Amino acid sequence: MNILVTGASGFTGHHLIKHLLCLREGEIHIWGISRSAPQISHPGITYLEADLSKKEHVDTIIQQISPDAVIHLAGLNRGTLVELLHANVINTEHLLKALQKERPDARILVVGSSAEYGYAGEMPISEDEALRPTSAYGISKVAEDLLALQYHAAHGLRIAVVRPFNLVGPGQPDSFVCGKLIRQAVEIKNGMRGAFELAGSEARRDFVDVRDVVDAYWRLISHKNFEKKVAGRAFNIGSGKSYSVSEVVQEIAFVTKISYQTHMSAIPGRDLVPVQIANTTLIEKETGWRPLTPLRRSLEDMIGHISR
Repeated sequence: MNILVTGASGFTGHHLIKHLLCLREGEIHIWGISRSAPQISHPGITYLEADLSKKEHVDTIIQQISPDAVIHLAGLNRGTLVELLHANVINTEHLLKALQKERPDARILVVGSSAEYGYAGEMPISEDEALRPTSAYGISKVAEDLLALQYHAAHGLRIAVVRPFNLVGPGQPDSFVCGKLIRQAVEIKNGMRGAFELAGSEARRDFVDVRDVVDAYWRLISHKNFEKKVAGRAFNIGSGKSYSVSEVVQEIAFVTKISYQTHMSAIPGRDLVPVQIANTTLIEKETGWRPLTPLRRSLEDMIGHISR
């Protein structure tokens, strides 16, 4: 089986490829593409540089690889609306058009985001909840989501969409909230700062370990009845629990056995999304997947990774 992973050099891409390499389920060859290919050599994986904004380049890559399955991670999570739409929608269409032409029978997983939901109330969010994004990123992911499902409905491509909630895990950059908090914890321990600098929001988020998330991706893309049970559907991936930033700091304190001082900076206005919690009933029913890594274990592993 030829598996193509776009955005292979990113945080999730790294963990997904590591997960795939450990499977040893039959003959799997992984193709990882990104704007800048990592200088890594490993049996079972080939890295290629690819710019998804160049349609002809994408056509050539898909023709060369002829993938049986595609997990599409590539995209932007920050930028102007125009930049985000180009990266998350136009580039995705380039990929889907190439697959429609060269490999219309490939299995495709397009990675969306919980940002598509915006604020949906206090209860866990199911996949049939209305999409009400509150950010430019969320808007772009809704458009990408709808584009993918339209290609399934109109062109018969075998596509499913996943909507992961807030990722956490070893190697997470500090552009993510937990990555930032772990970096500050290590700096406090090393005497580089005196206290946590926290934003003044007590919004609650569903944090799910990236290692559980990539396991969910594999369970979906490798489903024995993908065409009937997976294709044409959207699947939430989350922990089903929520934490505020202050509670995450408390968990870090438990792991490190350090009592931290915190400085809370005021944020004007209200948080447009005070809480998000995933309802993962659908993916659990169809694949048997469940989140296995508690937040405390994720944070412990993150500290261990950054301290090496």
